[in-house]
Amino acid sequence: MKTSTINLSIPRDLLEKADREAKRESRSRSELMREALRKYLEDRAGLDNLLAYTTAHVRKLGLVPRDVETAIREYRAAKKR
Repeated sequence: MKTSTINLSIPRDLLEKADREAKRESRSRSELMREALRKYLEDRAGLDNLLAYTTAHVRKLGLVPRDVETAIREYRAAKKR
C-alpha cells in the first residue's frame, strides 16, 4: 500500500496519551493514528447509514420531525414513571 507523510497538529497532552497507548500495545505512533482514523471513518459511515435508514422509514410512515420529538418526549416521560 502506498503511504503519504503528513504533518498534524495535536495538543501535547493528547499526544502523550497516544504515545503511552502505543507503547502499551507495542505499536508505533503511526500505527495507532492510522487505526484511530480508520475506526473513526468506519463509525462515521455506520452513523450515516443509520441516519439514511431511519430517514427513509420516517418518510414511509409519513412522520415529520415534530412527531419524532413528541414520541421521544412521551417515551422518556413514561420511562420516569
